[in-house]
Amino acid sequence: MVAVRKARMDSLAAVRKLKEKDLGTAKEKSKDAQAKKLAIQIHEKKMTEWSNEKLLKRKWSLPRRIYQNTVTRYNYYYNARRKYNDAIRTITKNHKEDYSKTISLLPYDPLKLGPSVASEMDSVIKKSSFSTQIHDPRSKWFDNLYLLMGKASYVKNDFEGAISTFQFVANEYKDLPKQKQKSGAKKSSENKDGVVSIATPENRKGLRALSHKLSRNEALIYLGQAYMAAEQYSEAMALYSTLEKDPKLPKKYKPDLYLAKANLELMQENNDDAIVSLQSSLKYKMSKLQKSRVYFALGQLYAGKKDFAKSTENFKKSISGKTSPDMDFYTKLFMAQNAAQGGGDKSYAKNQLQKLVNDPKYTKFKSLALNTLAGIEALDNIPEAIRLLNKSIENKENKDVTQKAKAFAELGRLYYGLTEYEMAKTSYDSASYFGTTPPLENLNEVNTRKTVLADVVKYIRTIREQDSLIALSKKSDKEQKAAAKKELERIKKQQNNQPDQGTKMVSLQPSNNKSNWYFYNTNLIQKGSQEFVQKWGNRKLEDNWRRSSANNMSASSEDGRDGESGQITASDIASLLKQLPKTPAQMDACNAKLQEAFYNLGLTYYSQLADYPNAIKTFDTLISRFPNTSYKKQAYYALYLNHNKLQQLNEANRYKNLLNQEFPGTELAQLALNPEYKSPETIQTQSANQHYENTYALYKSAAYNDALSQVQYAKTNFKGHPLIPKYQLVEAISYAGLKQMDTCKSLLEKIVFDYPKTEEQKRAQEILNLISSSQAGEMGDTAISNQIANGQNANAPGEQKA
Repeated sequence: MVAVRKARMDSLAAVRKLKEKDLGTAKEKSKDAQAKKLAIQIHEKKMTEWSNEKLLKRKWSLPRRIYQNTVTRYNYYYNARRKYNDAIRTITKNHKEDYSKTISLLPYDPLKLGPSVASEMDSVIKKSSFSTQIHDPRSKWFDNLYLLMGKASYVKNDFEGAISTFQFVANEYKDLPKQKQKSGAKKSSENKDGVVSIATPENRKGLRALSHKLSRNEALIYLGQAYMAAEQYSEAMALYSTLEKDPKLPKKYKPDLYLAKANLELMQENNDDAIVSLQSSLKYKMSKLQKSRVYFALGQLYAGKKDFAKSTENFKKSISGKTSPDMDFYTKLFMAQNAAQGGGDKSYAKNQLQKLVNDPKYTKFKSLALNTLAGIEALDNIPEAIRLLNKSIENKENKDVTQKAKAFAELGRLYYGLTEYEMAKTSYDSASYFGTTPPLENLNEVNTRKTVLADVVKYIRTIREQDSLIALSKKSDKEQKAAAKKELERIKKQQNNQPDQGTKMVSLQPSNNKSNWYFYNTNLIQKGSQEFVQKWGNRKLEDNWRRSSANNMSASSEDGRDGESGQITASDIASLLKQLPKTPAQMDACNAKLQEAFYNLGLTYYSQLADYPNAIKTFDTLISRFPNTSYKKQAYYALYLNHNKLQQLNEANRYKNLLNQEFPGTELAQLALNPEYKSPETIQTQSANQHYENTYALYKSAAYNDALSQVQYAKTNFKGHPLIPKYQLVEAISYAGLKQMDTCKSLLEKIVFDYPKTEEQKRAQEILNLISSSQAGEMGDTAISNQIANGQNANAPGEQKA
């Protein structure tokens, strides 16, 4: 009991200490909050009581000057600038450069990443603004504070605010302090040569380098950048052109000026002018990293102009400087591309790319290097290019889905060029799957070809399948079972080796959650998936996946029962053999499918792919294998057209003659003789369409009797034409316009009975429902006939699709 009581007392004491600790922490937080609140109140009081007008009335003595400059600089400007620099370092670190496109000339992108540090920029603006409100405006650090406020507004994408602030600095501080004191000094914006000068000269030699730095010149350059961001390009160009010629602009600002001007010219796609500006910037001192970026950009621009020699020269200068590992890789990659594209030594380019592939330092870029190398090989050695693309696709270390998509798209293009359409279709399917997010540049072309090739592959597989069934049906039972088993094993192997693209490993909640549970961590899920594939292979997503296909194979085969998942059983074999044609009727059905597939395949080659040689081969096969095919007339005409496309006039004339000899007087024979020929059916269709438009126009103009006369003419002269149901609908609602509702209702009921599952039936039923509602007392006959005749509550027949 004593021990239990002691343990209870110790526990209560521990709880009491914990409560006291929490209470102390809460009091400390409360004190901090009160102190912060008090500081804000003091600031606000200073802002209201210490106005600039009152401060300017005080004597600007030496002690006051020293105090105000010191406090402004170290209490406010120093802290605000430090916060600004920390934010810039953050967005610079987070900036992801796309080296495949012309790189930005800044190491960060304020337009994309600036809003992410908007709260830090607000703090910078607030701190700087406080200082300008509570300190003497004669302090020499005020221009620096205003510049910092403008830069913070620019980074947070408040471009109008940035423009206003930079303009204020440029206008308010355009005179040097000594010039401001001399009120009678003569001011001139032009020098003796008549060149307009807007810059402020600076002398920072010797000890003056440690003194206050004027902000006006920097503000002018930033003003141009703010103009660009606000899409005020003419103002930016005018400002930079003036500064470029300004003799008073100090040399240290020249690199920033030319880089900003080059950036503007790149935005306006004036690449030649941008090259000149970038080369001008290199004449002045800048950091090694910035210089490397300039050379890299020049290399890209010259490559875009097909001047590969100058491009390589600039890339070499870039790589000799300070570069990031990513830029280093792309520099070597582009130099290899230049060697191949510029008529240089392709073997050198291939060797350089192979080094990049083998270098473990560039593991994450291996697929990109392989794709680039395949692009060079594709010019001369397509089989090697295909091998490299497959190697890129199979690269397990590749995390860039876009590179996989590009490899599949290029593989599809190569197979398409080789007319290996099944392989091309498979490759385009994968390219479309992997290349949707983010989208490939040629995604529309990929999807178009994928859709077209779907029909080609369908017909090719139909031909292969029916040929196999016919050939297998002529073999012995033993041979049939062996062949069926072999085919099932092939299908099973294909399924096991094909990854399940539709199955994605996803976490149950966003990956930024700190939980250690397996299904909350995407990285752990991906790692587990990879380990599973390494151990078990690409298994189909199904029950009992772990069981071996060898177990109980013989037993299940003997009794014909279905075995475990993945096993080939006697019932499987029997099911496959049931498809074999055994009777003459079944054989005729197989041959009919073959003829239809050959004909449709040939049409697709001709009309969709413009692959005339394969179209000719397909139609020739159709005629040679099935001399009495019902598609013979169409095949002759198609062969005539395809040979014409290839300018093979002798063959074209041969098939034209065969068409006229075997099928004289037919529409296709007439078309072969005269391409301008129009059949009576075509003429009748055109005539019927025009006649229907006239009939519908009469109905719309309330000329109901005339419309009914036109309908009777159509029934006599256009019997069986697809437009007849529309004519009958016009007839019914014309009677409604004549207030003959019984006749209207009778005609509508006939349309509903004669044309099931058509638009005309649907519209007729809607009108009948409307008539039924009127008979229930909801509206009179006159009102309902007017409503029907005016086409209300039902689409008029002329507004339906023909």
